[in-house]
Amino acid sequence: MLEEFTNSPSPGERLGAVAILQLFSSERYISFLVKLVGSEKPFVGYHAAKALHFAVGSSDPHNYPKLLQAIRDAQALVASASVGFDTDRQTLLKAAEQELQATIDSLSVSARTYD
Repeated sequence: MLEEFTNSPSPGERLGAVAILQLFSSERYISFLVKLVGSEKPFVGYHAAKALHFAVGSSDPHNYPKLLQAIRDAQALVASASVGFDTDRQTLLKAAEQELQATIDSLSVSARTYD
């Protein structure tokens, strides 16, 4: 069902896919979420950003570099859309980036400690 919703021309079905990804993160759909952040109406874009933020806490650490880049790409899309400086999408994406970067830094310190 998720595959069908992500490829649907219907904004409502794409929103349904986003709602699913807010509960069950999947690396496979990260680029789908990034695209929606920049291309859909603010409501759908916000929920896509929320799904990216959820992915920060639920992704495998091996996926962190790809996820961090995806969050930064989404931030660039929002910034280029000429929206106000302090939108909810920007705030949410910034929080996701900071949380993920802190987790990466923590894992990096832990890895050096055990070397």
